[in-house]
Amino acid sequence: MFLSTVVALCTAIIVSWVGVVSSTPTHDSRINYTTVTGYFLQDEASTNTSTFSFINTNFGLINRTYATDATYDPNGKKTQWQRFEKQVFRFNRDSGRKVQYKLLFMGRHGEGYHNAAESYYGTPAWNCYWSLVDGNGTVRWDDARLTPQGVKQALAVNAFWASELKNQKIPPPRSYYTSPLTRCLATANLTFSGLQLPSRHPFVPTVKEFFREGISGHTCDRRGTRTYIQQAFPKYKIEPGFTEADQLWQAYHREVQIDQDIRSKAVLDDVFSTDSETQFHLKQSHMMAVVRALDDYYLAITLLITIAYQLFFFSIAFSLKFDKLTDFAGGTNFVVLAIITLAFSGHHHARQIVCSLFIMLWGARLSGFLLFRIIKTGKDDRFDDKRDKFWSFLGFWVFQMIWVWIVSLPVTILNSPNVTKFNQPAFGTGRDIAGVILFAIGFILESVSDIQKYQFRSKPENKGKVCDIGFFTWTRHPNYFGEIIIQFAIFMIAVSPSAYGYVTGGAFSAQYAAILGAFFLTLLLMFVSGLTLQERPGAKKRYESGNHWESFSRYTKRTSILIPFPPQLYEPMPTILKRTLFLEFPIYVFDPAKHADQSKVRDREAEERDSHQRQDGQGGQDGHANGQ
Repeated sequence: MFLSTVVALCTAIIVSWVGVVSSTPTHDSRINYTTVTGYFLQDEASTNTSTFSFINTNFGLINRTYATDATYDPNGKKTQWQRFEKQVFRFNRDSGRKVQYKLLFMGRHGEGYHNAAESYYGTPAWNCYWSLVDGNGTVRWDDARLTPQGVKQALAVNAFWASELKNQKIPPPRSYYTSPLTRCLATANLTFSGLQLPSRHPFVPTVKEFFREGISGHTCDRRGTRTYIQQAFPKYKIEPGFTEADQLWQAYHREVQIDQDIRSKAVLDDVFSTDSETQFHLKQSHMMAVVRALDDYYLAITLLITIAYQLFFFSIAFSLKFDKLTDFAGGTNFVVLAIITLAFSGHHHARQIVCSLFIMLWGARLSGFLLFRIIKTGKDDRFDDKRDKFWSFLGFWVFQMIWVWIVSLPVTILNSPNVTKFNQPAFGTGRDIAGVILFAIGFILESVSDIQKYQFRSKPENKGKVCDIGFFTWTRHPNYFGEIIIQFAIFMIAVSPSAYGYVTGGAFSAQYAAILGAFFLTLLLMFVSGLTLQERPGAKKRYESGNHWESFSRYTKRTSILIPFPPQLYEPMPTILKRTLFLEFPIYVFDPAKHADQSKVRDREAEERDSHQRQDGQGGQDGHANGQ
């Protein structure tokens, strides 16, 4: 398989390939390339290659139906290319981790002066003499330039591309590669200059040494110097390691077929193994490139920012024994990460903006409320046994780093280059709408219940009483439930590009893996820092101290622990349903006989009896005095 250039775009094929992690990314012999037939006329035995025209045949794309048409285009409004694009996405979604389907546009350069010279002198004379010299004194053909006819051919392809983009909605390439030969560099430039291409995927081709046909001793096969290419095509990227002079070309020497095959395989493996900016083709990450992979999903940069941000506030809190910044640092960290990843992405699709704003709104409200509350209370009782212990106190902040970074994953990955390089469904899908509604419900639940509880506890007459007003009549922890559905709502919106088949491959897996953020927060609230610290310990404290225990006990029996539910229906519900469907697991349930410190109960009851006796005695003395 050899190419003169892959950007003149005269043919199109689907390639499926299997890639295995390799320590030699420039030549992975375990990558297998297979052409998938049945989609382009170029693969049909009935096609006459001598008369075939890709311009007259929609790039050769066969007019046919696809398995995805029934759901993607039930009314027949989409173009052939739009439907084919969806079919390729479906292939990738269902193919498994090690198989990828990629669309390649491959083409030759326009007519060069070496082609004109061979036609003029005839092939025998060309091969025997004229091909071995630089020119004839009038025209040069070493590293041949395009003839006027070649320029005309390239411009015809440019006009065809413009028409396809406008009328057929053909998805433009995500990556461009070209041979280092001048005729190929020029053809690529003429083909794509002036087209309405996505700003995030402009025409900036990479010049690769090995993207060349069989290299003979003909002077037309000798490329120009690196300096010449940089000066003639300043916008082009040149691959690392590209030498100044052409070291592949040798006078009077022709590359044998096996060497050409090895070279072609090596350059394809290099491209398929390292390219991360491709829509249909040339994309596969090597897990050994850990830092690169992390940055492609913004995982490394967000982790480093989170660590630095939390350590900065930790140094203040520990040095000054200051509790007021702890939760503030946690909530505002979400805002910082969302702003940075959205800014870095350079692509501000409505879905990215909504998800970023949602997590910023949630983080800002949470940090603001907790800061207000700690200012009012003065200190955080959680740190009474840690505030003066460096490692114990630091441990809390390290856990907060993990919490922020993991819970931010849906938005971080949505804003990352590996996801934004794909097209996205227009905002307003069923998942988007459901996510927005869920977020609104969760945000109202969390924010309003925080206010309700704060106002209830601020009144002196409610000291020690059970907060059973507002949302707390339906669930004992409406703020926790609201926080959980907020995170699942954000994930639901963020994963839409993958759910609807627009994002494929590793990015597809990464988006779905980001559900870890919502699950992590749920597990945290249910089994680490939320219900496990509130339920049984709170009940134990009330029972041992006698602090409104009876009213609290009645409240827990009639009110769901987490999921909002009418108390009239919850109270008579069978215990088995409460312990399973409504998540009131045995670890939360307080049994006075098993969990209470009976000595404290006896001491408290003895004090109460003494108090009652003193009150009764005082009452008798008062009555006697009055009788007198």
